[in-house]
Amino acid sequence: MVERNNAVLKLRNYVPVSSELERFMLESSRPVEEAAAILKDIVDEADKVVANFQEETDKINLVPEKENFDLKRNIEKKLKLLDIRTKKAIIRLREDESDSSSDSESSGSDSSDTDSS
Repeated sequence: MVERNNAVLKLRNYVPVSSELERFMLESSRPVEEAAAILKDIVDEADKVVANFQEETDKINLVPEKENFDLKRNIEKKLKLLDIRTKKAIIRLREDESDSSSDSESSGSDSSDTDSS
């Protein structure tokens, strides 16, 4: 004893060859042309979103061309101060050398005068 289900045949995507089955065909909810138009709208909208995202990230990512640019910028004042101090130290050393050489020359000339007499 086989029980029969009273299932109704519904053909959504299948186009039957037999004319008897055509009565079970359902109309598609959206024709192919409408689906293509919707797909095109979605792709266009996605392109706009991607373009906007790229513009925003370009504004945010203001990365300098050189990686160590920020280091150079932060150290610049300290380097200027170091350069000034270095120049002052060199001048001081030259003055000390000239003072010591003039002292040695004056004391050397005195000793040479006493040695020659």
